[in-house]
Amino acid sequence: MAILSCVNSYDKAQVEGSKLLFERVDKIELRVAKYSPLKGSSFLPLPKWLRLPCKGLINIQNYADNRCFLWSCLAGVSLPKIHPERVSHYKSRQKELNMKNIKYPVKVKDVDKFEKQNKGISVSVFGLEEDDTIVPLRVTPKLKTRHINLLLLQDGDDYHYVLIKNISRFLSHLTTRKKRLFWCENCLPVTCLCFLQNGWRTTRSVTCCSGSDK
Repeated sequence: MAILSCVNSYDKAQVEGSKLLFERVDKIELRVAKYSPLKGSSFLPLPKWLRLPCKGLINIQNYADNRCFLWSCLAGVSLPKIHPERVSHYKSRQKELNMKNIKYPVKVKDVDKFEKQNKGISVSVFGLEEDDTIVPLRVTPKLKTRHINLLLLQDGDDYHYVLIKNISRFLSHLTTRKKRLFWCENCLPVTCLCFLQNGWRTTRSVTCCSGSDK
């Protein structure tokens, strides 16, 4: 009966009107938030648990510029043997990579353009959540001759790219097994891995459960 009464009231209002008059608008509130895409800028220190040499990270100290993406990629192409964290190693090598029409600081979405302009290089980018969970921010659709893994740090509105020299070491805390592992970048933070048992793999893929290692 209650439902029928509501239906009848609705039908009556449709025919006769609600007999309500619009008088005024008391308040309109419009909230606008600026969209700020993820991008790397100047130097940020690594969290303490990632500063150990065994984690395989190279944090280039670009205190005076916002080109951490470029420096990290150059390090990924060819890493200096002594003090690879120093920017001075890379300034003379800037023209090795095609950064045309890519603005600094480099946004994660611009990595697609970087790959197209640098045919033999692929790049994947990872991030850290508040609980230090490692998550993929951008996984390359196709591994190239030179594959580079980057970690994008965040501190408030500041972001900074760090080179992941060895993805197996970087993710070693996710398993107690000591063998060298191939990690599936698409599956993180879920532990999905394959063991490297008999020499090098002949093929590599970053698709789910195929594994990837660099």
